[in-house]
Amino acid sequence: MTPTITDIRTIMLRVPLDSPTELPYGNWVDRRNLIVLAETSTGVCGAGEIWVNVPVWSCEDRRGFVSDVLKPLLIGEPLDDPKRLFALMVEKTATLARRWHAPGPVSHAVAGVDIALWDARARLLKRPLRDVLSGGDAEAVVNVYASGVGPASVGSAIETAISQGHTSFKIRLVSGPALDRQILHEAREAAGDRMLMTDPAETYTPETIPAIWDDLIRARTDWLEEPFPNNQPAMYDALRKMEPRPRLALGESTYGLSGLATLLDRYMPEVVQPDITKTGGLTEGIEAGRMTVDSGREFVPHMLAGPIGFAATANLVAAIPGARMLEMDCDPVASFAPMMGGVPTVTDGTITLSRETGHGATVDEEELARLGFVAEHG
Repeated sequence: MTPTITDIRTIMLRVPLDSPTELPYGNWVDRRNLIVLAETSTGVCGAGEIWVNVPVWSCEDRRGFVSDVLKPLLIGEPLDDPKRLFALMVEKTATLARRWHAPGPVSHAVAGVDIALWDARARLLKRPLRDVLSGGDAEAVVNVYASGVGPASVGSAIETAISQGHTSFKIRLVSGPALDRQILHEAREAAGDRMLMTDPAETYTPETIPAIWDDLIRARTDWLEEPFPNNQPAMYDALRKMEPRPRLALGESTYGLSGLATLLDRYMPEVVQPDITKTGGLTEGIEAGRMTVDSGREFVPHMLAGPIGFAATANLVAAIPGARMLEMDCDPVASFAPMMGGVPTVTDGTITLSRETGHGATVDEEELARLGFVAEHG
């Protein structure tokens, strides 16, 4: 008999950081992770993660949407096929998303629940999530790169990442041209001949980017990620005509498979970076990865969240032949220890995934509470 879903609930973690993370839209003084738990009639429980990086109050509407809309919809449903349940969630929430004019929060919540359902399904089948997603025996080794480097102390941050086994690094260029030129020079000095990427996080314009262009080229930047607002295709048209240039990386704010198709056809990035905790979960994530690889682009999912999001995305990358690599936050986040046994070990720019069932991350609520991470249950 197919197990049924008995509960969908959330846990919000507030995990302190040793030092604030500098962002163009404010600083993180802690990391907030919104976890979704999908419980079944057999006692098996799956875990997902909802994107709540910004703003700081974003947890509340996502949690309310899960408890008031998605939970009543899913309780009693058989956990036979996560794809079917994803389609059900999308169909039943589309009108509310339109009337609320909040497709983003709705998409985030559905994506996190979808990840939890896939994790629960893999645990019920007693198989690693990547094998369930791929339909076979997926590769356990995944390429990663160190993300979130700088802007402060970028040289020492890269040196630390090298000592941890990383071989490629993405630096933040969010301080304006004068400081960003200095950061580029310092980063290349520290990285040596290793791969270096940059992320201005939409802070530049066609008028200001020439001020750092020569420095981007001298730094041998592999890709330039979202230099302009991601809803300005004409700006990107002009950028593609600038030669020589780094490859263009886009996609972390792209929603749905139709949005991905538009991104591939209209913006034409060489590197594609959807975030499965923001849109599509694993159901559309596997399709997004295959679409990207089939189009000849590199599939490098965005992931700057907690252990659940990281573990699920790592399994997704492993499940897609031809997927390039995975973003890995270089800021130490304390919740990795109780949920993944520590930050995954990086060896020559790769990690090896667990053979545990599901995505490999666990949620021990008592241990998280003991560590002071559990802020609220819902």
